[in-house]
Amino acid sequence: MIKVIIADDEKRILKLIEKLIQWEKLGLQIVGKANDGIEAIDLIKEKKPNIVITDIRMPGYDGLEMIERARNIDENLQFIIISGYEQFEYAKKAIEFGVKDYLLKPINKEKLIKTLINVKKHIKKNIDIEIIKKDVNLIRVSFLNNVLFKNEGLNNTNIYKINEKYHFSFIEKYFNVVLFKIDYNTKLYSDITVMNTKIVNIIKENLKLGVNECEIITNKNNIYLILNYKLKQLENIEILIQQVHQKIIEYIIGIKNFQVTIAYGSQVEKINDLNISFNSSNSLIEDRILYGKNRIYKYNEVLPIKKEVEDIFYIFFKRFIKYVEMLDYAKIEYSFMKFKQDISNMPLRGINLKDFFQELFKAYYLVLKNNKFKNNNLNKEHKEIKSIIDNSDSIDGLFSDSLQYLLEDINSITKKSFQNNMIEIIKAKEFIEKNYMENIKLEDVGNYIGFNPSYFSSVFKKETGTSFVEYLSMVRVEKAKELLKESDLKIQDISSMIGYNDSKYFTKTFIKYSGLKPNEYRKLFV
Repeated sequence: MIKVIIADDEKRILKLIEKLIQWEKLGLQIVGKANDGIEAIDLIKEKKPNIVITDIRMPGYDGLEMIERARNIDENLQFIIISGYEQFEYAKKAIEFGVKDYLLKPINKEKLIKTLINVKKHIKKNIDIEIIKKDVNLIRVSFLNNVLFKNEGLNNTNIYKINEKYHFSFIEKYFNVVLFKIDYNTKLYSDITVMNTKIVNIIKENLKLGVNECEIITNKNNIYLILNYKLKQLENIEILIQQVHQKIIEYIIGIKNFQVTIAYGSQVEKINDLNISFNSSNSLIEDRILYGKNRIYKYNEVLPIKKEVEDIFYIFFKRFIKYVEMLDYAKIEYSFMKFKQDISNMPLRGINLKDFFQELFKAYYLVLKNNKFKNNNLNKEHKEIKSIIDNSDSIDGLFSDSLQYLLEDINSITKKSFQNNMIEIIKAKEFIEKNYMENIKLEDVGNYIGFNPSYFSSVFKKETGTSFVEYLSMVRVEKAKELLKESDLKIQDISSMIGYNDSKYFTKTFIKYSGLKPNEYRKLFV
């Protein structure tokens, strides 16, 4: 049913129009009546009509002013104006505003019906066009969603077939995915749909020209702009995107804890490589955690990660694993802060840092499992920390949130460990770490933690899944690996430094736990 509002300052005219025809037979319904322009605007906002029949002269807003304001509420709203002979010039002006028709007082029934039928046809035609547009848009968006998020739909398909099947007008070169990332405080904003829509509208309004094809895909707080263009259009596109970003910044400037950062994907020549551009935009956007939000990042400005950074990652990783095995709360916390300090002035990639944290926590849960600190819900907990890392939008947030989660978990494990022999096992491991280069025996460790050798051997095997001798050998081999990698010491010297007097026995042990001879392992790092 098409909805109608009538506005006139004369109540008798309102009543006359209402009673003059049988509205329902025409498929129309009167949903409100207004005595002035202000009341009419309020009704338009509330009832969302399709047609407004209005007098040209009214208190509050006159007919023309009301029409202009109403157009800002709904640009598809249709108007029929009522005019006396003396306001004929006003009626002509109203037609310029896009008013569909006007009726002269006194109102003629047949003329009113004819006008309403014509307006109804126009509305139905517009609705049909919008439905077709929506269907086409759904087809296009569905195709791109499959391509980008499911890696489906391309398979070396001919671009002309894609255009025909999915209603695009793609040309062969070039393609790019530009990501608009919205960061916000989830505690302050539970739903950003309105702001998301506003940002999409800003993009649409300012990127209509200058590109061959432009489609927008939204996914949570990500807005992806899929562009197809000629190379000569690129410079203009970059200017337009910069202008769009400026308009977005102006829009969000008064909104607390709300930022929009842009990342260009890598430019590709073929639509079959669209995923390359998509993935690179997702990687590049993570640089905002290091270098700031509300900026534009370009893929050609990406710096490769340096070996010195990889070395810092490696050193921290090794220390971290050791401190977790010891459940050393203080050293874990200190190592995190030291790591953050060490990388503070390094040329880093945000995606590399996040990937490293993901690998770090994979290793963390593996240590918990191998040392029997935890066996239940590890997959669920791993998903929780993965989500924390993925959603971090600053380096401070990444470190503080990850560390808080970690320390709470360590604290919980430590409390439970007091109920069994785990604390004594941790002490035994600490003793081995400090004295592995000596000729330590089962009795030495048992005496250190207050267990007789036989009981210690049984408990150690039960809690760690490995014997004392095997664990000591693994610690020595790991120390040997470090020396082989970082020094030019002879194999015989390394053997004695880690507690083996017989270099042949050392080589045999090293092969057992690494699969390589010591000199073969060293060659890997030359």
